[in-house]
Amino acid sequence: MATSAPRHRLFLCLDGLRGVAALLIVVRHTTQLLGGLSFEASYLAVDLFFLLSGFVIGNAYEEKLKRNMSFPTFMATRLIRLYPLYLIGLLLGLMAAIIRHVDAAALLYHGLLSLVFLPNPDAKGDIFPINGPTWSLFLELVVNALYAATLGIVVGKRLVSVVAVSAIGLAACAILAPTSNLDLGWTVATSVGGVFRVLFSFFAGVLLYRRFSSRPIQEARRGNVASWLILACMSAILVSSPPAWAVPFFDLTAVLVVFPVLIYATLGWQPIGFSATLFKFGGLISYAIYVLHAPASYLAGNVHHLLFRTDIGSAAPWSGIAFLVVLLLACFIVDRYYDLPVRRYLSRN
Repeated sequence: MATSAPRHRLFLCLDGLRGVAALLIVVRHTTQLLGGLSFEASYLAVDLFFLLSGFVIGNAYEEKLKRNMSFPTFMATRLIRLYPLYLIGLLLGLMAAIIRHVDAAALLYHGLLSLVFLPNPDAKGDIFPINGPTWSLFLELVVNALYAATLGIVVGKRLVSVVAVSAIGLAACAILAPTSNLDLGWTVATSVGGVFRVLFSFFAGVLLYRRFSSRPIQEARRGNVASWLILACMSAILVSSPPAWAVPFFDLTAVLVVFPVLIYATLGWQPIGFSATLFKFGGLISYAIYVLHAPASYLAGNVHHLLFRTDIGSAAPWSGIAFLVVLLLACFIVDRYYDLPVRRYLSRN
């Protein structure tokens, strides 16, 4: 009889992928600070995050949910993981808005919605205007709840059916969307696309986990060449700029085929030495980078304008380089001295 693969093995390659994807999202949202540097396909990093989340959540919680972890306990655990850093991002966004002299009533309204992790129902603009990337965290919580609530139902062929139907919906959204791409979900108008993005990638990640966990136990092969090659392949996709006519097909091929294949390939490899340290560091601060970068960049831009009466982009690309260095250092400090202690405290109580 085949024994299950180890459930809590370190997946350092996945950490490296998550770290690089988070950095490319930062570049996407701070292009003004970097002199116009932008990567067209970097929005696909969100689909990668959802895919990684499905695998990691399955690896960390599936057996616990099957044994004795209740649905409320699981959701509380997920909120404890996401909310402390999310709250810091919200506070940074509020500070940036106050400096920008945003309408007080609107700020209070959006602030209260964001405080309880609810989207703005207004059809105009971001559904989380104080911290734009929060839309994906909201969908992450929704799909986490769906996963836990249907754990004993969505199994075997049913799971495959969910992934297949979601893939069809995702394809329809990519082709029919006015933008003809998968940059969907962050506005009310594109929210259906966001739902299909998270449904496909998250449950595809769960499917990968179940396939992996059913394999006979095998020690991961150690080597840096393969680990960096996988990272390079993923990065090449996210920095690509396909011609306009090919964008929907490029996006769908990346999300439906290439990402799952590459993720599954990473499970068989483990970087070593300094590479392992780098990959681990990338995974450690990736969530802090993702949830803090947008409000931090708004705040930096507004403070710069307040002090010097010039746009922060006038100092590009040095302003962008300085922002990235400070962001990485700040994320490491906040993760170690705030997020980790707070989560430990909340988990004990």
